[in-house]
This record gives sequence, structure tokens and C-alpha cells, in this order.
Amino acid sequence: MAPRQPLPALTEDDLIDLAGGATVLLAKELVRKGKVKKAIWAFPNVEALVDDGTESREARWNLRSITFQRNECACEVSVRQRKLCVHSAAAYLALAAKEGTIKLTDDAPPKPSAPPTAASKPDEKEKPKTAKTEPTAATQGPKLKSLNLSPKRGTPIEVRFIIPPNIATAAQRDEIICRLELRIDGIQTAPENIDRTKAWTIEPDTVFFLAILENLCSGKLQGLLPLSRRHLRQLLGVGKGLAIFRMANAPEVPLPWTGDSLAGVHTHLQEPETTPQTTHSGEPLDEEKEEIRSQDRGEEDAPWVDGSMKWLRIRLPQKSSGPVSELREVLQRNGFVLETATREWYLSGTIQVLNFLARQHKVLCIDNDSYFTHNLKHSLRNVDFAKAKCDAAEETGGFRFAIGIDPEGKSSKVVQEALKSGRMFFYTDRGPRLITPELMESIRNAQRRITGESKRDVDLDLNLKIGFADLASADAIAEELQAAFAPPEAWAKRSDAIRNLSKLKPAPIRPELAQMLRLYQQVGVAWLWHLHNNHLGGLLADEMGLGKTVQALAFMEVVRRERPDDGPCLVVCPASLVENWRREARRFTPSLKVLAHHGQSRESSPEYLKRFDLVITSYGTLARDVGSFALVNWGTATCDEGQNIKNPRAQATKAVKQIIAKGRYILTGTPVENSLEDLRSLFGYLMPGYLPKPEERLASEDRKWHDDRLLQMAAPYILRRAKLAVAPELPPKIEQIIYCDFEENQKKFYDEMQETTRQEIFDMEMSGAKDNAIRMAAFNQLLRLRQICADPRILDPKMDEADSAKLQAFLELLEESIDANHRMLVFSTFVSALTIIRKALEARGIPYCYLDGSTNDRQGVCDTFNSTPSIPVMLMSLKAGGTGLNLTGADTVVHYDPWWNPAAEAQATDRAHRIGQTRTVTSIKLIAAGTIEERVMDLQKSKSEMLRKLLSESDSVSSALSLDDIKALLTV
Repeated sequence: MAPRQPLPALTEDDLIDLAGGATVLLAKELVRKGKVKKAIWAFPNVEALVDDGTESREARWNLRSITFQRNECACEVSVRQRKLCVHSAAAYLALAAKEGTIKLTDDAPPKPSAPPTAASKPDEKEKPKTAKTEPTAATQGPKLKSLNLSPKRGTPIEVRFIIPPNIATAAQRDEIICRLELRIDGIQTAPENIDRTKAWTIEPDTVFFLAILENLCSGKLQGLLPLSRRHLRQLLGVGKGLAIFRMANAPEVPLPWTGDSLAGVHTHLQEPETTPQTTHSGEPLDEEKEEIRSQDRGEEDAPWVDGSMKWLRIRLPQKSSGPVSELREVLQRNGFVLETATREWYLSGTIQVLNFLARQHKVLCIDNDSYFTHNLKHSLRNVDFAKAKCDAAEETGGFRFAIGIDPEGKSSKVVQEALKSGRMFFYTDRGPRLITPELMESIRNAQRRITGESKRDVDLDLNLKIGFADLASADAIAEELQAAFAPPEAWAKRSDAIRNLSKLKPAPIRPELAQMLRLYQQVGVAWLWHLHNNHLGGLLADEMGLGKTVQALAFMEVVRRERPDDGPCLVVCPASLVENWRREARRFTPSLKVLAHHGQSRESSPEYLKRFDLVITSYGTLARDVGSFALVNWGTATCDEGQNIKNPRAQATKAVKQIIAKGRYILTGTPVENSLEDLRSLFGYLMPGYLPKPEERLASEDRKWHDDRLLQMAAPYILRRAKLAVAPELPPKIEQIIYCDFEENQKKFYDEMQETTRQEIFDMEMSGAKDNAIRMAAFNQLLRLRQICADPRILDPKMDEADSAKLQAFLELLEESIDANHRMLVFSTFVSALTIIRKALEARGIPYCYLDGSTNDRQGVCDTFNSTPSIPVMLMSLKAGGTGLNLTGADTVVHYDPWWNPAAEAQATDRAHRIGQTRTVTSIKLIAAGTIEERVMDLQKSKSEMLRKLLSESDSVSSALSLDDIKALLTV
């Protein structure tokens, strides 16, 4: 039997030459903690199972020849860098320690021993008198070169290891800039400034962590630590469980450990999976070392940079790309001299070096991904980039707001004097701070946005007063510049909830009403309530069908109950919607005393208006009665269908701007129709002066800047939810009734026709006419009443388009639908009404599809509509389009006039609401208030058979109706 080959004798220095001091120190710690299992020596291999704190590895080190040893561990260091890794080093150390050829004395755990005898006690005279020699390996762990440790007499030091907030991106570059902080009595001290003559004490587990770190720092602890992913993983493996790790943006809170992982850190430290390339013999190729890019990188594709704060040496790659060529020109412009012997560019002088690093950091590091040597990083460890700083202070009627550069404890004059003298840096107690062009540009843009001056240059003394409405925009600007911006409490109270709806406090909605509201509607009420409490206006721009009216009503009820002294609430809307508002108020907020201020017999005195909780009026009526309305102090003033006040010269716009109210609000689904001037006009009512008008004759670039600023300023005060966003809260189909109130001409026409019908029936009865004749006459008159409801021009073509309440309401609905990218089906029992709608669409240039009983290719029309998203509306007669068609291209259905049978209307709605429809369908019925249509709605369920007979065009069925049935329809 062949004799067993002995384990090759390697010293610790041999291992350090092969792996590096930090790796060996870590390997010894793994052995000491029992992380090495199943270690064997089976010539020529050292093998073991090693847990490095992140995962277990099967280590294998081929020692057939010491000179040509080969590490065969599968870890990244072994495969890619072809060097001895911590796993194989730990495997060897475990075996060597067992055989006694290497002692783990520096970091071995204390071994129990018998109490010393008198003979073994050192002589008192020989006892050490300094704290430096007091600790032993058994009591203090590894020794540190940077600190004089004494566990009994030393002053305690708190250790913090700070992780940068940009670790996710920095890890990809293997440039994770961590920071080591030492705190003495709560005061932060840089490791470089620690007094080495004094005695200190640190927790033993932390001492070992610092020993590893010290080795990485070439034997001397330093504050700024540029680490690769692998180095940081190793450090975390050693420091597992320690509470010293913190994030830079929360330095007081230790990061929690979950098993072997540090929260928010380990996930960013995984190396990308690689498949090592091999030769035909199976040996790994000698790939480029990536752990440290040494000074021999001259032939590589990235610039190499060395130096200090006083000088720089830069070596460019031989193969010049576009960015490298640009960098060469930059070096020439900034005073670098080329040393031809070494092909290195040289610059000397502290001012020249720091100015170059400040001005050209982007070209050097981002455009070219230059390599900075360890020497340069160490020399620049106290150099950092200057940061923007925003300050805010409350004062009467608003706040003072300043934007500048953070002088870090120095006077702001230090920064200004540096810039005036041509220096792009200034000195602080912690080192120089570089002022980059990017920082100056960000401050310039912020100051332009807050002042509205597009050509403004940087003013480091800028300190201006801003109003309450400006806080949300200023908040956004400040956070872009300074992530940790903390405004005064009064500022945050106003702006936080506007910018983040999750911070809104619920409005005190009546419980019965709250149960009727969906969650997004309760958020809308809370938003309006928050604005009202902070004396701000708002624009509720939810998509059609999401219930803007009920949200506004719930908000007004809260205002009247919680703040009754604010005054009554006012709603201004199109005349066709006055009745709809009154009915919705009666349904959802019955406790409110409501006045529909409309019609010729209206009472307009201010004293009378003040008697009500809610006054509803039309834009036209308000324009006529504005003198009275302007004398009332309103709690809220809400403009529904706010597009009616987009023209600043219109009488309606001028009238609403005269209203005095503690809170102004707008409801509209189309805040911008033609241009951003629409939005500026709306805000001229909501918050006068908030959106200033730019100068005339601006260049297109300047105009775009002002338009972008307008949108940014307006955004916090616009709440818009699309159906898609709140889809989980919505049913598959939303049904809605909109009651249209006649204007004067249409009402007069209808009333006259209704009176004529009644009188005609009465006269025929009195004259002894036969029932059949009376019924036929009444039937014709009822048909005419329904036609007047649909559009008075069906009977009287001389009337104006404005006299049709339904057409006005429909066009507003269509406008909102188009603006929200919805598509609409419109059903009517009257082809004549559809013809009038067609003309209105053509006059406005709105494309449409049309289908009635005379259409030959019904399927072709449907296919055209479904396949052409640019066609927003399809008009259909109820009988021709009510069944058998698939029109899932639409998601909004409008019933222009009611039919006797609700099932027939439902079938029409189902042209859109059927298999294949992926969106919520909104079904809207337009009903003329106070007319035969409303009576039809009331009787649809209880008298459906009677209505079928009445509204059928067949003489035979209508003859079955009694005169009492007909009279019932005339009673509204």
C-alpha cells in the first residue's frame, strides 16, 4: 500500500500571496466559526464543504504542484479571476490547523484553561503599564493597526457601516461607495481622525469585522470605502447579525437581518450568471480580472486615472471611440500636457484638478466609465459633490422659499465667492465639495419653474414668497433637488395629501351615504374636503359615468353640516341639467334644502337664496341674475360641465367669476378641449392669478416651456380617475338617468301642445264623439309630445338647435366620451331625431356610422364601426339595431328617448354589453323632466302592457286603450 502523501506545507504568508490578506483573514474566521465541513486531503486535492455566509460551496484545490497549483472551486473568484478563493483557503486552513502546521491564534476563540499558579504568574514589575498590550486574543479578538483597543479601560466606540441609497445601480458597476462611521459619545468621527494614543473598546464581533475591513484598506481604516459586490458580500458574511449596518438616508435605524441576508442589500449583490469559456482541453481561458482594475489596464477600452487633489494622470485607450476622442479634446482644453513617453496626460495644481473633476465628471465617469485607481480614490476620499438645498419658513399669508447650494455648515457666501473667483468647488470642514454643471442646471431649472421666468439665471440668494396654492408645485420641485426636503408642518399639512391621495384623511360623510359610495368616490369627497379646509379650489375630472355629481353632493352635505357658517352651496350647470341635479340631490342628500333657481317665476333676492342649503341654477340664469348672486357669501361654488366657462369673454365666465365663495370647484370630463388656454381659463375661476398668462409672441421653445409649467402647476388640483383605473370597484354595467330640463322656447311649445291635447279630448267628449275617434286623436297628440321631447324641430323646423334640451345634453356627453377615448351607441325610436343628430355631428366634423330600417348592409355598417376606432359614435333606430348585432367596439350606450318595454332597451344596451366586451359599459337614458317621458319611466314596470298598446304604431292595439289610460299619461 502506497504511503499517504502529506499535506503540502504552506505558510500563512504563502496563502496571503495567493489569495490576499483579507481573503485569508476571512477564511480563518470561517474555520473558527465551524463553517468548514468534511475537510479532507486526498492527493492531490484539498476538498471541503464551506459556508461563506451567502451559500455553501464545494471547495477543491489541486496541489499536485505548489508552483502550478490550481483552484478548482466553482465560485466566481476561482472561475473568472483564476485566483485562490476564500473557500479553498478555508479548506486548507482547516486541515493545516488540525495537523498543527498553521495556528489560528490571531482570531481563535478563547480556550478554557486552568487558573494560573503562583509560579506561572508574571512578576508585578513585568506587568505592562500601557493599555496597548492589555488585550489578548482571547479577550479582544484580532488586533487592529488603526485603533488601540482595551476592553477594560477603553472609551466605547459605536461603529456604523453606511450603505449608499443608490446600491442597486452602484452594484452593477462594482462601485459601491460605503462609509465607515465611528461615534464617540454620539459624535461622528472619521476613522482617519481617531487618536491612536488613547485606549478604545469595541464589541468583539465588531472588532473582527473591522480587522477584515482594515485589511481591505491596506492596513488602515478609512471613512470612504469603494467596494465591489464580492467585497461587500464577504464583509456582510463576517458581520452577519451585527446591528452596525445602516442606510445613508436612515442612519439611525439598523438594517434588519433575515437569516443570512441583510434587508435591502443582499438582493443587489448577486453576480450575473456566467458560463466560463474553455479550451479544447477543458481548461478555463485566462479572462480579464474584474475585481480590481490595476494600473496595467493601459491597453483596455476605458481611460485610466490616477493622482490626488494636487495632480492627475490619465491614460487613454489605444482604440479611440467617439467618447474617448471627446475626452482627449476635453483634456487639451483643460490644460493637460501629454507625456509622449508614457502616453499619459498630466495636470497639476489643486484648483485645476478640482475644477476639472467638477466640470468634467460626466465625460470622465459616465460617458467613458473611466477607471480610478485605489490611490486616487483614497486621495479623494474627503472630496464629494455639492448638493442642492431648499429652505422653507412660514410667514403671514404664505411661506418663504429658498433654493441654493448646501454650504454644509459654512456661510452661503463661501459658495458665492468660490464661483465668483472661477472655482467650481468650495471647502467645508469635511473636505472640498465639487459644484458640477449638472447641479447648477438643476438649480437653474428649479428657480425658473418656481418663478415662472424661463430665461432666469441662477441666483444663489433667491428667497421668494409663495402662496398656499404654490405649495404642491414647490414641494415637487424641492424633492427633485433634495430628496430629504422637510417643509414646515403647516406646509406639509397642506401639500402632502394633495400630492399623495393615500395621505388624505376621510371626510366625515354621513354613514348612510358612505355606504352608497364606492371607495374611489369616497376618496374624491375627501380630496374636495381637504381642498376646502385649506382654502384651495379643485377640478374633479373623472371619466363620464364615475359619479362626479354624487361626489360633489356628498362633499356639499359635509360642508353644510360641519361648517354651516361658510354659507350655502351653489351649483351652476347647463340648463338641461338643472332638474337632474335637483333629483340627484333629493336622492342622495335629502337633508339638504334645495332650490332649483330656474324659469320665469324665480325669486332672486339674496335673502331668499340664503334660506337654502343648495341652490342650483343654469349658466344663462346666473348671467341674468348675477347681481343678486354676487351679494351672497357662498360656502362653495361648483361649476358643472366646466367647459361652459372656457371662453374668458363669455357672459357665463364673467358671471361665475363674480361669485364670492370660500371654495370654488369645477366638474368636467374634458378639462382641455382645444388648447391649454382652456385650462388657464378654468383656473382663472378656480384660483385667480395662480396660472399666470405668458408673454405674447413667444418662440415655440419658450411657449412649450410655459405650457409644461402650466401642466405641472395645474396637476395637483385636478383629480381624474379613468374607468380602467377603478375597474375592480365597478360593476360590468353602469346605468344612469340624466333628466333634461327644457329651456323657455321648448317648454312653451310642449306646454301648449299638452294643453291642446287635453282641451281636444275634453271638447270631443263634450261633443259626444265616439271613443274610437277620441282615442285616435289623443294618440296622435301624445306622439307629438314625445317628438317635442326628443327635439322640437321634428314638428317645427324653424326652432333653433339651442331650443333642444336633449341635443345639448347629448353633445356634452359625446364631447366627454370622445375626450376619454370612449365610443358610443345612440338609440332612438324616431328616425327624424336621428336625422337631426346626424346634421349636428356633420356640422361639427364628427365622423359617425348610421343604421335604421332602410339600411341594406347592416352587418357591413357594424363591421365598419367595430374595426374603426376613429369613429366615436354610431346612430341607430331602436327597432333596426335593437337585436342580433354585435357592437362591442362601443362601451357607452345612450337611449335618446324611452320605449315602453325596458327589456327592449336592455336588448339595445346588450349590443355593446356582451361576450367580447372588455370594458365597463355605461348605459345612459336621456329623459325630459316633467313630461310624458318621465311618466313613461314611472309606469314602465307597473303599466308596461298599457304602454305597449299606447306607443305601438298599430291602430288595432291602440284601440284597446281606455281614455283613462291616456289621461294618466298626461298627468305628470
